[in-house]
Amino acid sequence: MAAITSTGIGSGIDVGALVSSLVAAEGSAKSARLDSREAEYTAKLSSLATVKGAISDFQSAYSALKTVTTFNALSATTTDSSVFTVSADKDAATGTYAIDVTQLAVAQKLQTAVGYADSNSTSIGTGTLTFSFASDPATTTDVTISDGTLQGIRDAINNANLGISANIVFDGTNYQMVMTSDTGLDNRMTITQTSTTGDLSAFTYDSGAASGNLSETVPAADAIFTVDGVGVTSASNTNTTVLQDVTLTLTGTGTSETLTISKDTSAVGTAVQSFVDGYNTLMTTLNSATSYNADENLPNGILIGDATVRGIVNQLRTILNTTVGDRTTEFNSFASIGILTARDGTLEYDSTELSAALSSKASEVQELLAGGRVTSNNSKLTVTSIPDDLAAGSYPLEVQLLEGQASIGTTVATPSTANYYNMSNGAFDLTFSASVDGVASGVLSIPYANYYVDAGSDTAQAGQDVAAAIQSAINADVNISGAGASVTVSHSEVAGNLVYTIQSDSLGASSSLELSLSGHLQTFLGILSNTGSPVTGNDSNGATEIGGVAATNSGTTYSGTGTLEGLELEYTGSSTGIVGSITVKDGLMDKLDTLVSSFLASDGYIQAKTDGLNTSIADITDARTALNERLAAYEARLLKQFNAMDTLVAQLNTTSSFLSNQLSSLSSLSNGNSSK
Repeated sequence: MAAITSTGIGSGIDVGALVSSLVAAEGSAKSARLDSREAEYTAKLSSLATVKGAISDFQSAYSALKTVTTFNALSATTTDSSVFTVSADKDAATGTYAIDVTQLAVAQKLQTAVGYADSNSTSIGTGTLTFSFASDPATTTDVTISDGTLQGIRDAINNANLGISANIVFDGTNYQMVMTSDTGLDNRMTITQTSTTGDLSAFTYDSGAASGNLSETVPAADAIFTVDGVGVTSASNTNTTVLQDVTLTLTGTGTSETLTISKDTSAVGTAVQSFVDGYNTLMTTLNSATSYNADENLPNGILIGDATVRGIVNQLRTILNTTVGDRTTEFNSFASIGILTARDGTLEYDSTELSAALSSKASEVQELLAGGRVTSNNSKLTVTSIPDDLAAGSYPLEVQLLEGQASIGTTVATPSTANYYNMSNGAFDLTFSASVDGVASGVLSIPYANYYVDAGSDTAQAGQDVAAAIQSAINADVNISGAGASVTVSHSEVAGNLVYTIQSDSLGASSSLELSLSGHLQTFLGILSNTGSPVTGNDSNGATEIGGVAATNSGTTYSGTGTLEGLELEYTGSSTGIVGSITVKDGLMDKLDTLVSSFLASDGYIQAKTDGLNTSIADITDARTALNERLAAYEARLLKQFNAMDTLVAQLNTTSSFLSNQLSSLSSLSNGNSSK
């Protein structure tokens, strides 16, 4: 019997290598599938990150187009910058102005009459130099001179910050000091001195002095110019008051020059171009990520067929095709202002159409793109100022307590009859006094008259005439009028009784009213004196809010704070609580921005897709762990089986050897017996 041979123990089979090969064959295909899926998901994650970055870049590209500021940009130009330059704030009025500059403002220059051999070693004198200016000669400023050298005197003057520049000039032989004031006649200098040591008189100046002081080398002068024929004199060559919100800087003299302030439509054009370029760049990125290649040798886009990207593209196109406004709105879509969608999904921009739209109806273009139109649901609630960056939405005004006025009215029912308007009896005492906002009047009175007869027997008119007489008497008082206080007196008839109301014109807790009336006037008016017990107004409650944000108020004006800084509302009603709301309309760019922000949000499409892919990658990691565990168990099972086989083969080999030996012995014995 042939023996079973082996290179190892028992069976002679390399069990380890055999088991490894079997385990590898079992797991390689499954592991390869997991690796392929993981690589696919990782590539999609990378592509999604690129898409998200492209969307973020697009959001930055159109940011200027969604702000009203871009549409309010102004251009300020001059026909000759050598005569003047100009800049304008956003609130400046547009227009064209004729500018003639006759004279520039000049700074006065004073120079020491003598020269000095050195500037930093010889003491000229110590003490005090006293400066005053032509704008207010009575106001003086002392400059202490403790270092009497030329440099020390210069430094002391400069450190005093008087609007004077002191400098040392070397003429090649001697040193001299030159003092230069601010420009304009009002800044002409007068300088006196008090010397402690030496003599500081060389640094004094009096325009009336004959000699012995500083020499005026350049006299001061005011700028003289006209704006549309209106003469203007200015101490400075830079003027911010002659035209509101405009800074005019004179640089030379000249006539018949023109200043033009106009809407800067180029800012809108630049913003639109940035929007179009940004959108097209985004579309290039999205198309690349989802592209299909008919050539089998070229790969498709990583995100081909991806519902998330497809949804993003579709929603963006919906915004681009949105129409707003009503049938009277001419510019109501992107296409109406020259922004068109091409066949490949990119945008094309016709700047000529946009320019025409801005020239025709700039406000419509602004409302289309950036919004900003403001409406109020209460006729007594209006907007007086609004910041350009105020977000679209509704802003309710909540007033807890109105700022009030001190008021005194009729408290005694007095029939509105002819008798109560007849004050012609000279025996009547028609005198009274008043205290308005804490300011006491002298003795006042109203004219004796039969107001009923004078009014043509009309009680309503007679009452108004009496009210006018009382109001005139109080407001004409020198004490009250001198303090800027005043009252309003009104008259009405209620259920046959006359009603008078006297009210301070000021608002808030400082508003007060106190009356001391003669007995006759108390009877005529039905108003009782309140001497010693003034009636006061009230301040508004601090809980006033606009859009849920704390607001301040002064009278009928309510001002936003914090995020609503710059928003001012005027409320003239008498209700409290939420008295009304203003609504700021959004534009297409606001709608677009809301959509784009939702794409980028932590709970948006892209993040949801990213989270899903990360979960899938984590699942692959778990699947790979489970596969490794199954392969380890499979390997252990194979080793156990092959080891058992190896043991059995070893036993069989032992039996084979025994049998071979026995058979050999029997053969030898048989051969021996045959030979006998």
